Formats: sequence, structure tokens, C-alpha cells
Amino acid sequence: MGKRAMRKTVITIGLILVTLIALCVIVAYFLFGANLRQVRVSDYVITTRVGDHYEFTLDTDRMIWEQHLVNPPVSELDKYPEIQAIRSLGLYVEKTDQGYSFETVTTSDDPAMAKKLRRAGIVLKGTQWTWTENEIIGKNATQPTDGFTELSLPDYVRVSALPDGSYTATLDQQALLDACSFELPLDPNQHSGYQAIMSLSIGCSQADGSYRLQAQSNMSTIMEALAENRIRITNTAWTWTPAEMAQHAGQGSSAATPAAQQPETQQASPAPQQSASNEAPTASPAPRQSSGEAITSLYGFDQTAVRVAIRNAKEAYYGSKLESGTVYMNYFAVGTGSTPHRNVFRVVYEISTTGGTEYLIADVYDLDSETGYSASDVALRTAATRAEARATDDIKDYTLYTLNDGSMIFPENANRSPFDADGFVMEKSISEPLTYDELWDIPQTESLTLLQLLAFARNEMFARAGHQFNTSGSYYRHFSSYSWYDPSGTITAGQLAEKWPITATNTTTIKFLEKLIKEG
Repeated sequence: MGKRAMRKTVITIGLILVTLIALCVIVAYFLFGANLRQVRVSDYVITTRVGDHYEFTLDTDRMIWEQHLVNPPVSELDKYPEIQAIRSLGLYVEKTDQGYSFETVTTSDDPAMAKKLRRAGIVLKGTQWTWTENEIIGKNATQPTDGFTELSLPDYVRVSALPDGSYTATLDQQALLDACSFELPLDPNQHSGYQAIMSLSIGCSQADGSYRLQAQSNMSTIMEALAENRIRITNTAWTWTPAEMAQHAGQGSSAATPAAQQPETQQASPAPQQSASNEAPTASPAPRQSSGEAITSLYGFDQTAVRVAIRNAKEAYYGSKLESGTVYMNYFAVGTGSTPHRNVFRVVYEISTTGGTEYLIADVYDLDSETGYSASDVALRTAATRAEARATDDIKDYTLYTLNDGSMIFPENANRSPFDADGFVMEKSISEPLTYDELWDIPQTESLTLLQLLAFARNEMFARAGHQFNTSGSYYRHFSSYSWYDPSGTITAGQLAEKWPITATNTTTIKFLEKLIKEG
């Protein structure tokens, strides 16, 4: 072979290699980079005005929700390293002459955190930035005051003293609703202002001898919902001394009012017979007096109010000692004429407190079709071990249903698939508001729990707008089997709401139930 021919061969081989390398880079991009969602950290900063300065927190929960990721309970975090990575994110903020400088930090010392985020299809953008004072004022600004009802949150906080001499705080949601003066009649499941108020709670923690109180909400669009209803909540974070907590103790109605202080007309019905290990209840508010015919099936029954009442009782009981709580077990027991109660609705929590881990058993007796459940309708007791908490000897004469992940397979749904012919759980979700009662009644199967089906119902709205799910995940496998699914890229909650406004409310409704089932 001549030199010219050899040179030509070498050039040809070189061009082929360069082409192959370029093709590999392109393929790698589409396989590993094209599906990565660029998440700008500054979009998830919560700004709160406290006196003459600002406080900043990173809303990692909203980041998880808006990126359509699973949000597991604390007890299962080890199964989801990418969620651990997101939850470890925080902010380092420094006041400067120009305003505030921000840097994204992490409490994790894992050097592979970025890889774990990529596993979730996420790459963080804009991890360092600066905001001027005017920019912060603009981001923290609300609607003009004209026509708005301003409500100072401390006016609606009810403080209760705990047996150890410390204090806890709860939010009087009913007083807030009354102050909002919403026009009646309203459907709570469809009224965004009602949902916004009901999503509010108060976080109460002790630090440096004082109590730090701050508004909390599980509703990502709460500010928009309040503004839509001409409501502004002010003073959402503040500090009270123990003397100030004592001064506010006992004012207004409180979910933590002990049973002994209930009106004499509300007589306690007997609790189910306790097992030997639980003979001494640690707290026992008076059980609810049935004002209607006790139900024998949860089909068609809206569990929301009952579960919220149980959650409020839990938070009032533990107060500032509560670090986290997840639903460990959930039962519905139907009795007979020989049992003390027609039915028992039970939630068992695994609770982490400043003193360690224990289990809380919360019972509501004789459910009926009436509404208005409150923490005073809940009977509480604690257990030290899982085995003790799982024990159901006290309701052994009842027909017992275990509601794993909120699930209960109803005879009324026999042979019904949770998905319609187009693969939708809730086909109307882009055009009509969803109600709690219809979500509780979604047909469940042995392989799909209610919690999983609620996630499908939430994500199918994004799928219909063309959201690109991870190609190896269950959502992509499900939706891609239908001709209507045409993924075009990342769809945010805001973009979805622009296309179909009702989806903002429906997404919030579903997320609220998901959180209620997992965490109470």
C-alpha cells in the first residue's frame, strides 16, 4: 500500500472514530442528560419578614412535590437516597452591603449527593446568588391592601400547658374561618380559601429559653389561594417568652383541652376493654357521642375530618416535644350488639420525640355521618414497643379491617379497575374539582394501594399536559401505553395550572390526603 493510500486510510479511520465518539456523546446526552430537570434553588426560597430583618428557608417539600417525586415517611427515607439528598439541602445566608448573599448548603457529608439527585432526574442550578433589599421586598410583597382582610396569626393561636410545665400551641382554624367571613353556602372541598385556612398549623419549638412559633402549611399554593379570596395572613413567625406563653394559655378554644374540663353534658362513653399492657391511658379525652346512625363501612365516608381531628390530638398531646410522627398502623373495626361500640377507627403512630421513640394509639368511637370532629373526640394512649402498639386484643370481638396506606377494598367496587379505558384514575381532574369523599372511594386492588393510586391521580394531570417522566419509572410505563400520552419535556405545577386552572386545587386536595394518610 502506497503512502498516499495509507494516509487516506488513516484519515478515513480517524473520521470514523471522531464520528463514533460524537454519536456516543449525543446518545449519552439523550440517555443521561436530556431527561435531567434543571431546578433553580432560588425558586424555592421562603422569605419571612421578622421585625426589621428577613428570615429565609428552603422549601424542599415543594421541590419534591413539583418535581413529581415520591415523598416517603421518615421511617422509609433510607430507601430513597435521592429524597434524603433533597431534604438535606439548606441555605447559608449572609447580610451584605448590597443585600443578602445566598449559598446552597447540605447537612449531608455524602460526596455522591449530586449523583443521587441525578438519580431523581434533577440537577441544581443557581446554587449561589445575591438579592438586593428591593428584590427581597418585591418577592415578599403581597397584593395591595385595598379590599383585603388582614389577619394577624398570633391572635388565633391557643396555648396549652403540658404536665411537665412546658407549653404547646395550636391554631384555632375555626376562629380564622369565622374571621374570613366567607360567603355561604360554600363547598369546603371546592373552596380554595377554606382549604388554605385548613392547611395552616403552628410549629412550636423551644430555643434559648423561649418558644419559637411559626406558621406551617402543607398547601404549596396557599399564598395564591389566600390572595384569591382577599385574605392576608400577617406575623407568621415570632417568639414568645415562657411568661408570654403562660399569659396566652387558656385563651379561646383549644384542641388540647383536657377531658376533665369538658362541659358536663358531654359524658364519656366507655372505651373498649384495654389489653393488659395498656391499662393506664396517658391521655383520654371524652369519646364522641354519636349523633347519627353509626356506620358499618367506610365506603362513601369522608375520612378527612376524622383523621384531621386525630392529627390535632396527637400534636396537642406532644406539643414541642414532637419531632416527627408517621402512621404505623390504621384499623377500622366493626362491632356487634355485644361490643362496647358499633365501630372503632384507630390510627397508630410511630412518634419521635426529644425523649426517644414511642407509639401513640388514637381511637375515635362510633363514627357517624355527622361532621365536626375535633381533638376532644379522640381517646389516646401510648405504647413503648411496636408489638404492644399492634396489639388488638381490646377489639378482638370486632370485625377488623387493616387500612394499609389508607387502603380498603370495598365490595361496592368489586371487579372495578381503578383506571378507566384511557388509563385515568380521575378523568375529570382537569375540568372539575375533586372531592375528598370520591378520592377515598377510589377502587383499590391487592397490588395498588390508595396512596399509590392517589399519586397516579395527581401525576396523570401532568402526563396529560405532556410531562416527561423518568423512562424507567412506573408512571412512564403506565402512561406510555396510551396513545394520548405525548411527552414534550418538564411541566411545572404553574404551567399545568395555566393550561387547566382547576388542577391547582385538585393537586392540593390530593397532596393533602397523601400527607394525611402517611403522617396523619
